Amino acid sequence: MSFIRPDEFIVLFHTGSLALDDLKRVSDAGVKTAVFPILWEQIETKDGSYNWERLDAEAERLKAAGIKSLMRCHENAPDWFPDDWYLQSANGTLWRNYFGYGGGDRFTLLSPWCEDAMTRQRAFMRACNDRYHDEWTQVYAGSPHAGEVILPGMIPCYCDPHAVKAYREFTGDAGDPPDIPTYASMKAQPKLVEWLRTSLTESVKTEQNIFPEIWLHLVERDTKFAESFESGPRSGNWLMSELCANLPIELGKGLNVILWEVNRYGGDQGALENVKNVLDRVWIGSQFCEGLSRFTHDSINKGLRGFVTSPSPSGKLEDWMLDAFKWSIAEWRAAKCS
Repeated sequence: MSFIRPDEFIVLFHTGSLALDDLKRVSDAGVKTAVFPILWEQIETKDGSYNWERLDAEAERLKAAGIKSLMRCHENAPDWFPDDWYLQSANGTLWRNYFGYGGGDRFTLLSPWCEDAMTRQRAFMRACNDRYHDEWTQVYAGSPHAGEVILPGMIPCYCDPHAVKAYREFTGDAGDPPDIPTYASMKAQPKLVEWLRTSLTESVKTEQNIFPEIWLHLVERDTKFAESFESGPRSGNWLMSELCANLPIELGKGLNVILWEVNRYGGDQGALENVKNVLDRVWIGSQFCEGLSRFTHDSINKGLRGFVTSPSPSGKLEDWMLDAFKWSIAEWRAAKCS
């Protein structure tokens, strides 16, 4: 049975900025699940020692408000692992406290081709699943770059020694892996594409199998932005359709998909193309409470599962936002549960 009940259609994020009383008001309005990331660096602050105090406190706070905790595992690995455990860009930059997207966010990511790093990462994932696995808490595997991509999308990032070695072994010593900046160039690089498809799919499958349900938490850009530098094939989003089709069958688990970008840039313009066969499992961003009135009926008509939303970027809760929650939930339930 899914952690999110069939009659739930809105999942809350940005919960940390809401006071307990506000969370209770949101719960009373009908929102019963919140999603937020697990910050690995805050829990394993030294080798092999876990401190769950902060995460426990947030889960208990949400429970006190009547809201379940759906936790994405994870963001930001510890920064004290050996250098060669981290993703490395083509210019040699390590993804250890790496500032990207204009310097607004910091990322520490391990290389999916480093066996020691992945052993450690998956041990942490299992520890999280063992601790938070009941009627009030559940963890899911989220790609650890703001939870949005399989590979970071800003620069070529499969250039660490482990990735190069794996690529050469896969291709029969074809040299270093080339970059794939656009979908068009993928056609001229079949060896790279097949290597990425095989290794990344296997990595995703291994980690999704740790947890009770499959959650694919990826950006789905519309066609206007599909070839842009930050959201093109480097992100791994070109694997979305086959992951959606194959993972539930191979793992025997329920599927959910979170897509943030459907309601940006003047419409979806094909943003749902890669998930068109699983629309009833797709949660999309409503662009905060302002978007609930604008996008509820359109999303219902598309056959989507529901919204992931927040009162506002600041997290401030106002009465009209509660009314928006109530109205949207009532419309979803009338359409889906009648």
